[in-house]
Amino acid sequence: MNFFGGSETMCEGSPRSASCEQRRRRAIPTPGRLSSDWGIKALTLFAFSTENFLRPREEVDQWMQQLDRVLSLDDPATILLDGIQFRCIGDTARLPRPLQAKISDAQSITSGNTGMKLVMAIGYSGHNDLVQACQALAREVEQAKLAVEEIDQINLAKRLMLGERCEDVGAPELLVRTSGKQRLSNFMLWHLAYSELVFEKMPWWNSRGV
Repeated sequence: MNFFGGSETMCEGSPRSASCEQRRRRAIPTPGRLSSDWGIKALTLFAFSTENFLRPREEVDQWMQQLDRVLSLDDPATILLDGIQFRCIGDTARLPRPLQAKISDAQSITSGNTGMKLVMAIGYSGHNDLVQACQALAREVEQAKLAVEEIDQINLAKRLMLGERCEDVGAPELLVRTSGKQRLSNFMLWHLAYSELVFEKMPWWNSRGV
């Protein structure tokens, strides 16, 4: 299952208001708890896209701070609860170094857990994911590790970020897009070929009943 809204709709009104901040803090853990209750074994949250780096610096900084919070065990907003196994896909090299460290620590700390697999796409782009997978295949052909005839859907999928970093997480059966947007926003373009798509008008922080 995939679940995402859009950072352009992070909150109605001022994104810096106290009430908005409180609602955002509650929003990110909610899908994880719901999925655990519903017996969903794997959930991907589209937390931050590569396009989001083009937004105003203040807004980007707010999102980096929020991501730092939800990956901190000692923060009330943490998502590292209920025995989840945390994973991350995306170009994390573009993130602040402290956040990169938080992501690495979160993956290490939860690696032995047996609960739901929670994947966060941070600095992710479906286009870039496909490009880097094709580049990986080209390098293997150039190095004579792979024949051109061996390039198929299976080998390509293995080089995509989900296949490389979360090999035990398959393509999603369901995508839920909130906040009234009816587009994929460059998210997991390969993996969503046969997924069911649900578009909800409600903002993602109010999505407890989706």
